[in-house]
Amino acid sequence: MFRTLCASSPYWTSFTLCGNVDRLERLYEIPKGQVQRLECLRIIISVPHNRPCIPLPEFEDAPSLRQVDFRGFMDINISLPWSQLTECNLDLRNATAALFVVAAATSIQHLRIGRLSPPDDHEVLTVGNLGVTTNTSAEYLQYENRVLRPQPVSQISNDYHLLRFLRLPNLRELVLSGFGDRPYGPAAFMIRESGAQLISLVLRRCRIATDPASRTDVEDLLGATSKSLETLTIDIPLDNHTDLAQASNAIRLLTKLVSDPDEQRGLVELKRLVLYVSGSMENFQEPLNAMIVEELVAAVRCRQMVYGLPDIKLDCDLGVDSLERLVSQIRL
Repeated sequence: MFRTLCASSPYWTSFTLCGNVDRLERLYEIPKGQVQRLECLRIIISVPHNRPCIPLPEFEDAPSLRQVDFRGFMDINISLPWSQLTECNLDLRNATAALFVVAAATSIQHLRIGRLSPPDDHEVLTVGNLGVTTNTSAEYLQYENRVLRPQPVSQISNDYHLLRFLRLPNLRELVLSGFGDRPYGPAAFMIRESGAQLISLVLRRCRIATDPASRTDVEDLLGATSKSLETLTIDIPLDNHTDLAQASNAIRLLTKLVSDPDEQRGLVELKRLVLYVSGSMENFQEPLNAMIVEELVAAVRCRQMVYGLPDIKLDCDLGVDSLERLVSQIRL
């Protein structure tokens, strides 16, 4: 069956291979130069940590290839036409492979990096000689952390976070997902060192804990984008009482930054603020205080009149029935 499938390779426009590394080794049955029409390649592969993916020379000559999605442990010697790609979606166990792709994909515009972080992988936290990787074509970056063994915040070091090794001077849109490795501080460092002028920032499942370091990281990130950011989207999950306190922290911080006339800290170019609060409030005795939401709305309303700053379109999707009732009197 596989041989029959390979015989049709000259007509492929999209190809997905899902399985173990042994299946990859059968790709030698595809003659080199036969995938001229291939536009999208997806590889979802399970390999032992010490057995990387094979080089895949069968896809080296693929002039139409523009998108590669890869999940697993990637060999940095993999033979793909990286320089012609415009989109990459990576879920990798090894940080060095992510940096390799960023360096090699010189035409990339849309990049998503997902860190799988297996329990025995401390590469990002312990390897200090990865070097700085620059890409001048990337305009969109989505970073996701999928920690398989979560660590307490007090035990997480950002010194060797993957984002600290990236320089993306033409980055315009950044999406950060996951709280397990505290990406906000390293993202701020990356933006400043790159000289990037972000116009859109999305923080998914944003958590601002009560410890000062957590608040400082988020404030630092927003400060790094203060001169250019036009759209800010924050998704705040409400799953337990701790999240309730963190939601309050996040909204108070937004109120401060929205109304701050100091261009070194305040979001002086912001034109649209999108706030999502989602989750279940059924077991909570005290719902989120509507007063802090009212303060945010007031800060938005007086921003232009008091400080002469641009008006902000505020979209609030509170997503919880009891919370909606509390702020139903507010006209946004």
